[in-house]
Amino acid sequence: RDAARQQLGADADTLVVLFMGRLSFHAKAHPLAMYQALQHASQATGKHVLLVECGWHANDFIARAYADAAAQAAPSVTVHTLDGRDAAQRQTAWAGADVFCSLSDNIQETFGIVPIEAMAAGLPVVVTPVGVIPDVIEDGREGLLIPPKDTTALYHALEKLVRQPSSLERMGRAAFHSAESQFGVEKAVALLSALIFAACGTSKKDSS
Repeated sequence: RDAARQQLGADADTLVVLFMGRLSFHAKAHPLAMYQALQHASQATGKHVLLVECGWHANDFIARAYADAAAQAAPSVTVHTLDGRDAAQRQTAWAGADVFCSLSDNIQETFGIVPIEAMAAGLPVVVTPVGVIPDVIEDGREGLLIPPKDTTALYHALEKLVRQPSSLERMGRAAFHSAESQFGVEKAVALLSALIFAACGTSKKDSS
């Protein structure tokens, strides 16, 4: 973790917020609300906020649009872009972050596996309750659920996390245990085995 944060340029007092996924404002999640909320949190608390965008842009136009939007909407926030297609850079992002934030705002996000990956990395998640997310994440336990396009709720949520680092640790631990119990290897094997036996018309007991 220390090595990852050093690579990101984050000291012990920096809040590192991670977005992981395609960097697409028209097909994934528009970043403006996140930029504005992080700017608000930084100004309201005096905390240095570093946003890590780990992903990829479809083209140079989109990359410039992201950079321009961040510069205008969040001038107090340091933005560090990593290539999400590179395994080593993804590992740096997971290891160095304090909190994961993904505000999907369209119906194409039916499951959202990246929030689960964030939970497995021990990160509290700030996400919108789209698709199956409300069935997986309990508001206030593994993270915070923010209604889509509710910038006021997002402002308050991120400011609260900045002011209460103990809540980040508590929700991070809960997120890890929840991901392990719901999506861990043992759970997956048990569910897959049950499906296979059911498809074959047998039971695990019959096969032993």
